[in-house]
Amino acid sequence: MHLYLLGLRGTGKSTIGRLVATKLERPFLDLDDLIEQTAGQSISEIFRGRGEPFFRELEARTLEVVAEAALSGQAAPGVVALGGGACERNANRELIRRSGRGVWLQAPAEVLFRRLEQDVKSKSRRPALTDLGSLAELQALSARRAENYAACAEITLATDRLSPAEAAEKIVGWWQTPPAVDTTKATAG
Repeated sequence: MHLYLLGLRGTGKSTIGRLVATKLERPFLDLDDLIEQTAGQSISEIFRGRGEPFFRELEARTLEVVAEAALSGQAAPGVVALGGGACERNANRELIRRSGRGVWLQAPAEVLFRRLEQDVKSKSRRPALTDLGSLAELQALSARRAENYAACAEITLATDRLSPAEAAEKIVGWWQTPPAVDTTKATAG
C-alpha cells in the first residue's frame, strides 16, 4: 500500500514525503512532478495552454497509473505526495483509499501564504486557482477541500508546529503501528 500525503500547497508534502520515504526505505513519488514529466510542461504551462479540466484529467490518469502499479505488484509501494486538488474527484478519493493510507498535512492559510511567498520555485510552478489572490485563495481552498481531505486521510498532522523532520518521525511512527481493527464489524465465521 502507498502512503499518501495530501493537503494544500505549502503544507510540506514533498519535503516531508522525501524524509518519510528515506526512513521507510520506499520510493518517493511526487504526483505533480510525474504530471510535468509526462506532459513535458510545468503545471502553470498546462493550466495556461489547456486549462484546469485538462490538468485534472492528467492528474487522475497519473494517480491511476501510480496506484494500479503498486496494487498489481508492478511497482513497489511508495510515499506519494499528491497535488492539492487530487482529492476533489470522487474516483480519485476511492482510488487513494483502495491503494493506500492517507495523511492530511495541515497549516493555517497565513502560514501557507508565507511559505509560498518565500518559495521562488512555487511562484513559477503553481498557477492561481481562483481570482481571489493568494491568501484569500488558500482560505477558500482550505474550506472547500477539507471534507475531501478528511475522506482520504486516516490521520491529520499540523505542519506549522513541527519541523519537517519531526513531522516525518510522527508519520513513520504512525505508519509502523498496525491499524486498529474494528471488532464491532467482525462477523463470526
